[in-house]
Amino acid sequence: MKSGNSNFVSYHFLYKSIADVYDKVKVLYNPLYVVPLVFHTIDMMITIFYPLLQMDQQRTSPVDMLSANISVVQVFFLLFTPAFASGLLASQVEKLRLALLDRQLREKGENHTKDIERFIRYIEARPMKTVIYKVISLDWKLPVSVLNICVTYLIVMLQFTHKY
Repeated sequence: MKSGNSNFVSYHFLYKSIADVYDKVKVLYNPLYVVPLVFHTIDMMITIFYPLLQMDQQRTSPVDMLSANISVVQVFFLLFTPAFASGLLASQVEKLRLALLDRQLREKGENHTKDIERFIRYIEARPMKTVIYKVISLDWKLPVSVLNICVTYLIVMLQFTHKY
């Protein structure tokens, strides 16, 4: 979009093609992401919980516990890589929208201005944000939310055991 003779209509149709493919993939991706998200979250909590219960009996150090639970870190990264990628895609679309708004301010031709306005409205209508089953927003906040849930329920489970 740096050149003066940019064809915004062709960029618009390219964005539409990418958004159409993205929407088709999202529909197939929903069940493929929700099931591992639920089960791996539970697995991470249990993997951390049992060594915590035995920590005072065996006098294990935090370093030993971390090395025993390195798989939790791996699962965490593998599970949330799509969330980071989706957040990155949404931020790139927002950068594109801002670049179009800047270009609209500089553009002098009425024909290009209408094409840019139409493209901006289309981006606002289809922002490429992923929401799984209209409940779980797949973005930068998902890992923080899951980590918050894990810590909260680990504290509750530890309180029920009366260990600490």
